[in-house]
Amino acid sequence: MTEPCPTCAGNGYVGEGLNVVSCPSCDCEGVVEARPRATILDEAKQLICHDRAKQHGDAGANLTKIAHYWGEFLNLAISSSEAAKMMALLKIARDHSNPSNDDNILDAIGYLALAHEQKREGK
Repeated sequence: MTEPCPTCAGNGYVGEGLNVVSCPSCDCEGVVEARPRATILDEAKQLICHDRAKQHGDAGANLTKIAHYWGEFLNLAISSSEAAKMMALLKIARDHSNPSNDDNILDAIGYLALAHEQKREGK
């Protein structure tokens, strides 16, 4: 069993009132051994901004293509933001089938970031 974080006493947060923030020493589960969420987000960022971009090219252009193909197939208008959300759902479904593959969750995080980006761009 892991010991609780000495900084936050295992609750994952420090501070009082409106000044409560995530513990800088651990993840939200309050254990030092936990992978901090910032590290997980950094991994997802590396994937969508570098590794996957090298493999698949521009994400926005690909999502626009995916949205077009899916829209034609379903006879519906689908935005690139919606396509990215559906790709995240695909990755979540894959994670349900194979929870030992961390790439599924990292890819889902990446797709949700891309969905947000596309939505901000009005796509």
